[in-house]
Parts: sequence; C-alpha cells; structure tokens
Amino acid sequence: MLIRSESRVIRPYNGLEASQSILSNVRISIDNVLYENGTITMPESRLASATVQLETGTNIKELRKACDAAGVPYKSAKFIVLGRSRMLRRSSLVYEHVISDSNFEESIEIDRLVEDRFVFKDKTGFHLTAAITLSENIKNSSLKVSKSGTWLGSSHFKIKPQESNSSFSPLPLNKAIREKYGLKVGTYSYIDIQDDLVLLDDLSSGITAYLDEDVLNLLLRDEKDSVSEALQTQFAIQTLYSICKEISYEMSQKQIDTSDLGSESAALHFIHKLSSEFKLDSNQLLEIANNDSSMLLSLFESNFAFAKKIEKLLKDN
Repeated sequence: MLIRSESRVIRPYNGLEASQSILSNVRISIDNVLYENGTITMPESRLASATVQLETGTNIKELRKACDAAGVPYKSAKFIVLGRSRMLRRSSLVYEHVISDSNFEESIEIDRLVEDRFVFKDKTGFHLTAAITLSENIKNSSLKVSKSGTWLGSSHFKIKPQESNSSFSPLPLNKAIREKYGLKVGTYSYIDIQDDLVLLDDLSSGITAYLDEDVLNLLLRDEKDSVSEALQTQFAIQTLYSICKEISYEMSQKQIDTSDLGSESAALHFIHKLSSEFKLDSNQLLEIANNDSSMLLSLFESNFAFAKKIEKLLKDN
C-alpha cells in the first residue's frame, strides 16, 4: 500500500473535517502517562526503555462516519500507525486496520522489541503518525479524495531525548551505500553532511551518518559491552567533530558569527551547548574548529571521557 507523506497541510477536499476531528483526539501513552500530539522530550535513558501505547480515543462507528462524510467506502480506507526514526530516515507500518472490519483496537500497544529496531532503537528518538488513509483508488469525484495513499486526517507525535550532542544514530553502511559515495571496500564509517547547516532548524535533517552494517548489528545486540561502548563513543566523537568543523567552516565562508544566527538556528544551539560543555566562549570554540583540528578533537575526547572507555575495553579484553 502506498502511504504518502505530507510536508504541509494543503487540503483541497471537502468532507475531511470529521476525520481530522477524530485524529485530533489520539493520545500517546508513554510509561502510562498520556500526552497530546506534538513533541515529547524525555531523558535518553528513559527513551530507550519506555513502554509506548497509542490511545486512539475513537471506535469503529466513528471511523465509519468519518468515511461517510468524506465520501469514501469503508473497504477502501484504513486506520494506520506509521513509525519513523528521527535520524535513520527509516519507516515502519506499525498497525493497519481496514475500517470495514469491526475488530478495531482502540488501544494500540507498540511492541518496541518486535517492531523495526532501526526505528525504535534510534537514540535520537522516533515519530509516530496515526492516520486515516485511502488504501486503493476510488471513483474520482469533484473535491473528494480518490487516490490511494491520500490521508483523510492525521495526528503526529515526535518523541525525542532531551538535548544531547551525541544524538546522531548511524545508518547501515552496506555495499549499496559504498557504491553511492564511491567508498572503497572495508570503509568503516562515513558521514554525509549537506551544505548550509547553519540554515537548518534541525541538524539531523542535514546529516546522515553511516557505520559498517555488520558492526552496527553487533552494537545493537549489546550496547553495554565495553567494545560497544568504546565504538559508540568513538563514532559520536567523529560525528560531532565533523559537524562542528562544517559549521565553523560555513560561518567563516559566509563571514558571519553567532550573533548573525537566528534564535531558532540549530547550529547556534549546537555551538552554544558545546561551548558550555567545553567551558569555552562560543567564538573561542569556532576559532579552534577553524585553526586547530587536533585541539578540537582533544576537547571532544575529554568531554566523552574517551580514555576511560578505551582503558575499560583493554582491561575487559
């Protein structure tokens, strides 16, 4: 089934008010605490283990009334729940129910152990979308939905950790990715950073980090093992170092400083947070990033206590 994603609401259709009203009542339960749609932040440790359940706040009778209002046959519409990782750009259809079927689950448990681990084990968090969608094409009618994949209404939840500079989870670096970027066999990692990071309000949308597929699978099996901890720390340092270098380079090329970045700038928040952790002025940090790569790397290693993790790794092995 085709499921379209909508970046902005453009609804040139009649009869969708009932669907959107139903979806606005959906709530998410995290560790038995209910939240309305929108962004939910929590400590990274809690995010990793939280139980998640979607409370639809509706029933099959209301869903059918919404279909009637939109001029959509029951058999041609579904209630779906779509999961998507924040960093890995991977999606998973968590739940789907044909509205002609009476056996609708009003409370939908998200089994994070069974569902796609690349969605629900992303340390940067994940998105959940509940939607009523057309599952097949229907007869075209003026100002009525008709194409498969069109949403009649939706509700969105963004679950993410509280500010964390290490929240850039990697995608698997496999043969196809190596070929895409022209990487040689045996390449362990790669970080793709788009231009104009300083213009983004979410750095993760401009950065894709890759880690060797086999290594990544091993890390996901046992994240607390000393080898895993050391590798994760090393990769976090490498990623953040690269981001910091890119931001400082872009600002230098554009001949701007932190005062020229808007209050919503993700690059500004990134630099301010690093400066605070490194106990440096923001401009000092940018100067180091531009002129002293070795010193910048040492700041990250110190901040992540990398030496202690390497020492633990050597002792355990």
